[in-house]
Amino acid sequence: ISTRAKRDDLVNYAPTYGLTGFLLAGKPGILCLEGGSQTIDDFMKFIKTESWGDIPAHHKKVSERYREDGPDVKRAFVDMQEITDTVGEKRGERANRSDMRAIEAWLNERGVGEAFAKVVM
Repeated sequence: ISTRAKRDDLVNYAPTYGLTGFLLAGKPGILCLEGGSQTIDDFMKFIKTESWGDIPAHHKKVSERYREDGPDVKRAFVDMQEITDTVGEKRGERANRSDMRAIEAWLNERGVGEAFAKVVM
């Protein structure tokens, strides 16, 4: 998720599906989507066919690491946002390595820090 236009599509189209969450580009890249399970699947299908249509199939791989489902699951985010340039400092030769401690702290502030360990660790 490094191309600006592709990142913008994820952030801008998510609300049309009623989804909230965040996007972190870089290494690792993280996409968090909140909404109904089928809606998330429909959104990702749309993104992979419409926004990512020009990307070779073997480059469209998205690994789902964690999904909560059920009536007790509450949203932690009020909108869909990109946090790539706002949370933590970037490291690495291309400044594309994310500051995982800052991401963990940011998620803890929103009450979803336990998900960090399930996704990243």
